[in-house]
Amino acid sequence: RRQRQMCIRDRNCTISGNSAVFGGGVFCYNSSPVITNCIVWDNLGGSIYLISERSSNPKVSFSCIEGEQPWPGEGNINSDPLFVQPGHWHDNGTPDNPWDDIWIEGDYHLKPGSPCIDSGTSQGAPSFDIEGNSRPCGEGVDMGAYEAGNCFVTAVSFLRGYINSDRKLNIADAIFVLQYLLAGGEAPRCLKAADSNDSGSLE
Repeated sequence: RRQRQMCIRDRNCTISGNSAVFGGGVFCYNSSPVITNCIVWDNLGGSIYLISERSSNPKVSFSCIEGEQPWPGEGNINSDPLFVQPGHWHDNGTPDNPWDDIWIEGDYHLKPGSPCIDSGTSQGAPSFDIEGNSRPCGEGVDMGAYEAGNCFVTAVSFLRGYINSDRKLNIADAIFVLQYLLAGGEAPRCLKAADSNDSGSLE
């Protein structure tokens, strides 16, 4: 009934608290998502649900996936990520009626000692977490949307046309957008900045 997902691009996602009976975490129907540096935990209906193993083949690495065994792939674990305070559903006084339940927000930062701290891969990882804190903050990149530690907050200024995050405004930004639009390349971090002529659409 509710998709609880916190992500930076297509990596370092925290997916938790979904209540769908089938595939509450990641639902794959004729799809093969790439899941890297992610935490998929405490979802009713399982972590990753495949309609068909022949038509769906998720590529999972350096991720914490709830299950009896670690999900196949390099660096994957299945240990409790130790969220500070997981969110939960409140029955709103009507335990027999799940449709009026209320979601109580949680805190998905990682506690000290979490097995997800410093356990991700730096390859392709964003340089900041969902709050703008510098990543990595420690010996390595953390799994999930939040980087543990007290590293500085990255100052991010809006500049139209600045797209590929290389700290330069040049032809490489235009090429980045073309690769995204025409060749299935990586999505721009900020779609509004990628709308270089301010037309209201990315074209």
